[in-house]
Amino acid sequence: MEELLKKIEDFDYLFFDFDGTLLNSEVCHKQAHSFVLSLILGKKIQLSDNEFEKYVGKTDNVIFEEYKSDFNVDFDKKSMINLKKKKSEELLLDKNVRIFDYFFDIIKKYPKKRYYILSNQDEQLLISILKAKNIFNVFEKIFSLPALNLSKKDFLKNLTFYTDATFDKSILFEDVDVNLKLAKDLGLLSVGVENTFNKNKLYNYDFLIKTY
Repeated sequence: MEELLKKIEDFDYLFFDFDGTLLNSEVCHKQAHSFVLSLILGKKIQLSDNEFEKYVGKTDNVIFEEYKSDFNVDFDKKSMINLKKKKSEELLLDKNVRIFDYFFDIIKKYPKKRYYILSNQDEQLLISILKAKNIFNVFEKIFSLPALNLSKKDFLKNLTFYTDATFDKSILFEDVDVNLKLAKDLGLLSVGVENTFNKNKLYNYDFLIKTY
């Protein structure tokens, strides 16, 4: 971590994914999805870590479309996504769901860097949780990709269009390997965040942070 903290001095723009990167929220989303799937299927469902791994890093819209084919069932997607969001927010607001310590090390050392959220998560949920965890004001802007109707790939490739950041002065903090690889290929500094869901599954990073 000390080496990374020293390296950050050379960069101006820090982009953070949310789930699994800023906080260990994936377990909450797994519970929320299990809750909604139980309602959809009319029986108790508890997704395992391996089953849920398929859906990590995707938008709710994509995940619920996959549920229709994976479970051979039809349902009102909009209403079920809304239920999932409410359940996720309820779980994430628990005081035991905490921001990872490494983030506070960074903002303490570099309070004047420009910080951004870049997430596939719902915009209002992001705002609600960031405010509840008292870090909302740290971020210059929150980029909710569903609200922008963009994939993370398209956003990163067009980073200089959506922000005044430059590739060579930007860092991406991310827990999904394909996004880390893209960041490296584009010239960003790529920082992998390893959590309990992606342990030993990240390879394309310049630095690795272990959160467990």
